[in-house]
Amino acid sequence: GRHKVPEAVHGAGGIGWHAGHFMVVGGLPPGVNENYVFEYDSDFRFIQKHVIPSGYTEKGIQTAEFINGYWWFGCYGKPCILLKTDESFHLVGQYKFDCALGLAGLADGRFLVGRGATRPGKKRAGSVILARADAAKGLVVADAGKPAGK
Repeated sequence: GRHKVPEAVHGAGGIGWHAGHFMVVGGLPPGVNENYVFEYDSDFRFIQKHVIPSGYTEKGIQTAEFINGYWWFGCYGKPCILLKTDESFHLVGQYKFDCALGLAGLADGRFLVGRGATRPGKKRAGSVILARADAAKGLVVADAGKPAGK
């Protein structure tokens, strides 16, 4: 379906779902030194705006996923930034990791991360990699045979 989200005045770049609520994230103009998460109920009635004191991230937040008790947010930029917050959107980590094109949690605690590239002739290509949480780096590319959290 389509739902208006006028609170996201710079565009809605991504959406997450947790505890019966939708969280919409999106774009920001240069110079805005925080990010916003707009919370809606299951009928897309606005509940509240959450502020993440992340500093500037290019074009705001693009992806949102709740897994392992945390919100994970992917942002464009050079470098791409991964933000990690607790359930109440308090920033608990900020890392150099590219997950701006997509992020999905798996039942075993690992993540699927979208990646993209431009090929000769300006053709776009996409792929998915497996990642796992890392206390120091946020997420790292996972060894497919290694259990989550190891």
